Amino acid sequence: MGVVLAITGALGALIINFVYPEVFLFYGVAFASVSLHVSALYVRDVWGGDYEPSQTEFASGSQFLAVLIVLGISDSGLLVLGTLVAAGAVWMGAPLGAAVAIAAYYPVIDLVLLRNGYWTPGAIITAAGAWAIVATMNVPNTLVGSLPVIGKGKRPQA
Repeated sequence: MGVVLAITGALGALIINFVYPEVFLFYGVAFASVSLHVSALYVRDVWGGDYEPSQTEFASGSQFLAVLIVLGISDSGLLVLGTLVAAGAVWMGAPLGAAVAIAAYYPVIDLVLLRNGYWTPGAIITAAGAWAIVATMNVPNTLVGSLPVIGKGKRPQA
């Protein structure tokens, strides 16, 4: 999961490093936390029978590309939001330890709420990205819904 997050979250890392390099450490903390928690959610879903590893099938290379783009928008969005909320906490005078905790758990909480169907900033980013990809590329809506961790019926529909 760390490799997938590194690939799909690279755009967010570049943006944060270019725009506000002083808070890049928070991005790294958010990356490590989300990697760990998403891996645990994936294992729990597989063991619980909610997801079969062979469930997501790609009929074409463009569908695979579309999924990578949706994941990239979603992952980068979650990690950038966590980084900016942590930076905002430091700017407001919060201790560094509290800001690190915010960077570590804001994206995770956002992801868990997204999985349960609640509209959060991360859910809005994911739904907008999925809608844009489905609208511009010939990709069925069900493909995005079959992804692990996000899963069918576990996110707001675009």
